[in-house]
Amino acid sequence: MILNYIGERPAVDNNAGNKARRDIDRILARRGYHLLENIIETRFGSTLEKINYVLNVDTWKKIVRLCKVDGLDVIAQFPVYGNKLMRATLNELFDCNRMVFVIHDLDALRNFAAQSAREEIDRLNRAQLLIVHNRKMRDKLIESGVKTQMIELGLFDYLLDDVPPAPSIDERNRIVFAGNLAKSTFLRSIHEIDVECKLFGAGIDENILSDKVSYGGSYSPEEIPFKLGGGVGLIWDGDSIDTCSGAFGTYLKLNNPHKLSLYIAAGLPVVTWTEAAIADFIVKHGIGFTVESLRDLPTAIGSITADEYRTMVDNSARIRKEIVIGRYTDQALDQVEDILGGGG
Repeated sequence: MILNYIGERPAVDNNAGNKARRDIDRILARRGYHLLENIIETRFGSTLEKINYVLNVDTWKKIVRLCKVDGLDVIAQFPVYGNKLMRATLNELFDCNRMVFVIHDLDALRNFAAQSAREEIDRLNRAQLLIVHNRKMRDKLIESGVKTQMIELGLFDYLLDDVPPAPSIDERNRIVFAGNLAKSTFLRSIHEIDVECKLFGAGIDENILSDKVSYGGSYSPEEIPFKLGGGVGLIWDGDSIDTCSGAFGTYLKLNNPHKLSLYIAAGLPVVTWTEAAIADFIVKHGIGFTVESLRDLPTAIGSITADEYRTMVDNSARIRKEIVIGRYTDQALDQVEDILGGGG
């Protein structure tokens, strides 16, 4: 079955969020789906740049092409890229076609602006199908009023042409954290935990570094799996080391952070909050463990034997074989084709 899709071109490639979206774009193209249009993420540096964009002939040619799309089965990633003008155009396209949205983030589930949440739920209810992260996200969306049929992705893929070597067992008592360090405000208290921690990503505050907390640099999504080394990958968010709190912290109860896929791609075991949506996946597949508070880390990580660490690494490697070739996305898209084709 040949479906149609909206392609994407991010303004900045060097972050994990764009890696997830670019990988899905690659998989859609690889499956032979028909590209309707590439939406280029625009970031205007001045009012003049905005005016030039609006007056540009190519801009309006793209808008006209998109406005002509009608009555098709179309896959798009959600939320969509694009400036205000392009988003308005895409909303018109969404209303004229049978939409399948691949969900990345939902403000409706992060306790952001109430009006934005209502609009988001309304948009999701006008879609034909939704590919959501997991069962907990699906249940919460139903509770929030979403009636559209949903397919669970299970795990974001992480496409790589090669894979890093197995992490060193000698470094098993180390914590590795990769991400937007400026957003991860809990890191301001990470020095209170008696465990070695190595940070990777943009936005480092050097004041949080200590004899236990070091900085490994910032790398592209393709490079970083080869830079993390050994240890246990940490998935945590919010403003506290005692629990995952705040809008970003509590969102972990519902989403599948792309960070999990990064750590698996790097071959690392992982640790996360006990209440995180991904906790069940981690425990079920034997790729790590959970803690209620980061203060529990020294005891939890210190109790891991070399054999236990090796087993978690082996289990992570088995899942890595799937995500580096896009297996999870392919399985979800197989379901999409089956449903749209009348088989489900």
